[in-house]
Amino acid sequence: MKINNCPNLIYPQSSINLEIEDSFIKTLDTISNYYPYTPLLKSKLLTPDRFGFSYLAAQRLNLSSIPRSFCDWIHGWIWWDVEDYRDIQMDVNPQNITKVVNKRKFCELLIEAGVNNVFLGALPYAYVLNSKKYDAGLFPRLAKTLLCIPSHTSEVEKPKLKLSKYLDYIESIKGSFKTIAVCLFHLDYYDYSPLVLSRGFIPLMGAAPDCANSLFRTRSIFDSFEYVTTNCLGSHILYALAAGCKTSISGPFYCDPVDAYLDEVRKGTLKLDFIERYLYYFSLDYLQSSDYSDFLLDHPIQASVPNSTLQNLVNSELGIEHLYSNGELFDKLGWTLSGQVKGHLFGASRKIKRIFS
Repeated sequence: MKINNCPNLIYPQSSINLEIEDSFIKTLDTISNYYPYTPLLKSKLLTPDRFGFSYLAAQRLNLSSIPRSFCDWIHGWIWWDVEDYRDIQMDVNPQNITKVVNKRKFCELLIEAGVNNVFLGALPYAYVLNSKKYDAGLFPRLAKTLLCIPSHTSEVEKPKLKLSKYLDYIESIKGSFKTIAVCLFHLDYYDYSPLVLSRGFIPLMGAAPDCANSLFRTRSIFDSFEYVTTNCLGSHILYALAAGCKTSISGPFYCDPVDAYLDEVRKGTLKLDFIERYLYYFSLDYLQSSDYSDFLLDHPIQASVPNSTLQNLVNSELGIEHLYSNGELFDKLGWTLSGQVKGHLFGASRKIKRIFS
């Protein structure tokens, strides 16, 4: 079926005609209708709020509103063997705030560094895989569909995406697939979706830090594609594998340059040695020498369904075995009465100290 624009699909108006099967249009419609971009009405996003985790938790606990959270929760995948506690980025938060991490080693490193109240738990994405509020039957996986996930800009710095070269690569392989979509980070979507559309591919709006539906939306997108490929390292690889997608890293590889973060170094919010070391773990040099080098493929069609060994690794990285019960989740988020009282009192005391310091 040829379409110029469908108001329920996840891309803007365009004069470009796209060849899309009716079944895939229905899937995109369902994603858009069930999990639209819905910003959280909060003046400041805390880590449990990011990408809608607090919204998912409130749904899970059958709450009518989202309480103020008093905790810090690791939300992304750290795929390298961490030796420096700073990589976990939880050492600068208030000492009496609960901190949840997904690996035992992270707990040990933070505690050794003098960080208090550290607990072992699962990544937020593990909870959407375990959610009774998600109906997987709404998002059937369609054969020979490819989802491409390019690198995205940062909330800290916004280096211009080098998307044209990646789209050239996608054009070179398009004959192997029935439908190809390019998933763009919300902060990049409106700037780059016209370029994606001009190449004849479907631009999909991906996750947004302030969107209540981001975790549900991310799962629904991955569930709908047989193949997923990317040109960079990131949490999306773990999430695609968790969905059972045939996952690869292919095309022109991308890693942010150090100079994209120099403004933060000048302001003193980041240190240059930390940025240089941290970005190494996102580099092609690291990937080629790591356990994940098998994902580097010449063509996404070469990827296969994750075997049981890989699926066990994915579950371990997500922290599936450390999923909290509803009661534990309520407590760790600081949503109990005592948690709310302690959290608000601590916040008030910090404000008073700042005023009189």
